[in-house]
Amino acid sequence: MKVKIKTLDDFIAQYPVAEAELILLIRAKIVELVPDVKEKISWSLPYFYLNGALCYIYRQKGTTHFYVAFAKGYLMQPHPLLTGETTVIKRFYILDKTTLDSDDFREVLLEAVTLNN
Repeated sequence: MKVKIKTLDDFIAQYPVAEAELILLIRAKIVELVPDVKEKISWSLPYFYLNGALCYIYRQKGTTHFYVAFAKGYLMQPHPLLTGETTVIKRFYILDKTTLDSDDFREVLLEAVTLNN
Protein backbone atom coordinates (compact mmCIF):
# COMPACT_ATOMS: atom_id res chain seq x y z
CA MET A 1 0.00 0.00 0.00
CA LYS A 2 1.39 3.36 -1.04
CA VAL A 3 1.72 5.89 1.79
CA LYS A 4 -0.05 9.22 1.26
CA ILE A 5 2.45 12.06 1.51
CA LYS A 6 1.02 14.76 3.78
CA THR A 7 4.15 16.34 5.29
CA LEU A 8 7.78 16.95 4.42
CA ASP A 9 8.65 14.23 6.94
CA ASP A 10 6.45 11.77 5.00
CA PHE A 11 8.21 12.74 1.77
CA ILE A 12 11.67 12.34 3.30
CA ALA A 13 10.82 9.01 4.96
CA GLN A 14 10.62 7.27 1.59
CA TYR A 15 14.33 7.88 0.85
CA PRO A 16 17.62 6.55 2.23
CA VAL A 17 19.48 8.74 4.72
CA ALA A 18 21.89 10.36 2.22
CA GLU A 19 19.04 11.37 -0.08
CA ALA A 20 16.92 12.56 2.85
CA GLU A 21 19.81 14.77 3.98
CA LEU A 22 20.05 16.29 0.49
CA ILE A 23 16.30 17.05 0.50
CA LEU A 24 16.70 18.85 3.83
CA LEU A 25 19.66 20.82 2.46
CA ILE A 26 17.64 21.84 -0.62
CA ARG A 27 14.74 22.93 1.58
CA ALA A 28 17.06 24.88 3.90
CA LYS A 29 18.71 26.69 0.97
CA ILE A 30 15.35 27.69 -0.53
CA VAL A 31 14.14 29.01 2.84
CA GLU A 32 17.45 30.82 3.40
CA LEU A 33 17.33 32.57 0.02
CA VAL A 34 13.56 33.20 0.07
CA PRO A 35 12.59 33.72 3.73
CA ASP A 36 8.94 34.56 2.92
CA VAL A 37 8.37 31.34 1.01
CA LYS A 38 5.51 29.11 2.19
CA GLU A 39 5.85 25.32 2.13
CA LYS A 40 3.08 22.88 1.33
CA ILE A 41 2.82 19.29 0.17
CA SER A 42 1.02 19.25 -3.15
CA TRP A 43 0.76 16.29 -5.54
CA SER A 44 2.76 14.40 -2.86
CA LEU A 45 5.75 16.71 -3.40
CA PRO A 46 7.25 19.54 -1.34
CA TYR A 47 6.12 22.74 -3.05
CA PHE A 48 7.24 26.25 -2.25
CA TYR A 49 4.90 29.19 -2.80
CA LEU A 50 5.49 32.91 -3.08
CA ASN A 51 2.67 34.76 -4.82
CA GLY A 52 1.71 31.43 -6.37
CA ALA A 53 3.68 28.27 -7.07
CA LEU A 54 7.41 28.99 -7.13
CA CYS A 55 9.11 25.58 -7.25
CA TYR A 56 9.10 22.03 -5.97
CA ILE A 57 11.59 19.28 -5.12
CA TYR A 58 11.49 16.07 -7.16
CA ARG A 59 13.66 13.02 -7.74
CA GLN A 60 14.14 11.93 -11.32
CA LYS A 61 12.60 8.49 -11.75
CA GLY A 62 15.08 5.64 -11.82
CA THR A 63 17.94 7.75 -10.41
CA THR A 64 19.13 9.28 -7.17
CA HIS A 65 19.20 12.75 -8.75
CA PHE A 66 17.02 15.44 -7.25
CA TYR A 67 16.06 18.65 -8.91
CA VAL A 68 14.22 21.84 -8.12
CA ALA A 69 11.53 22.43 -10.75
CA PHE A 70 10.44 26.00 -11.38
CA ALA A 71 6.75 26.60 -12.06
CA LYS A 72 7.39 29.54 -14.37
CA GLY A 73 10.45 28.03 -15.99
CA TYR A 74 9.14 28.89 -19.43
CA LEU A 75 9.65 32.58 -18.59
CA MET A 76 13.19 32.15 -17.27
CA GLN A 77 16.32 33.22 -19.10
CA PRO A 78 18.38 30.39 -20.62
CA HIS A 79 20.96 29.06 -18.19
CA PRO A 80 23.39 26.17 -18.80
CA LEU A 81 22.18 24.33 -15.66
CA LEU A 82 18.46 24.92 -16.25
CA THR A 83 16.90 22.12 -18.29
CA GLY A 84 13.52 20.92 -19.37
CA GLU A 85 11.72 19.56 -22.36
CA THR A 86 8.30 20.79 -21.26
CA THR A 87 6.92 24.12 -22.29
CA VAL A 88 6.30 25.18 -18.68
CA ILE A 89 8.56 23.62 -16.03
CA LYS A 90 12.35 23.99 -16.04
CA ARG A 91 14.64 21.96 -13.77
CA PHE A 92 17.84 22.67 -11.88
CA TYR A 93 19.56 19.42 -10.87
CA ILE A 94 21.05 19.27 -7.38
CA LEU A 95 23.70 16.57 -7.48
CA ASP A 96 25.32 17.43 -4.15
CA LYS A 97 25.84 20.23 -1.63
CA THR A 98 28.37 21.94 -3.92
CA THR A 99 25.74 22.38 -6.63
CA LEU A 100 23.28 23.67 -4.05
CA ASP A 101 25.75 26.22 -2.67
CA SER A 102 26.69 27.49 -6.11
CA ASP A 103 26.01 31.01 -7.34
CA ASP A 104 24.15 29.32 -10.22
CA PHE A 105 21.43 27.94 -7.94
CA ARG A 106 21.08 31.25 -6.12
CA GLU A 107 20.84 33.13 -9.41
CA VAL A 108 18.20 30.82 -10.90
CA LEU A 109 16.10 30.71 -7.70
CA LEU A 110 16.12 34.49 -7.31
CA GLU A 111 15.14 34.92 -10.96
CA ALA A 112 12.15 32.66 -10.29
CA VAL A 113 11.24 34.81 -7.27
CA THR A 114 11.35 37.94 -9.44
CA LEU A 115 9.03 36.31 -11.98
CA ASN A 116 6.54 35.51 -9.18
CA ASN A 117 6.38 39.11 -7.92
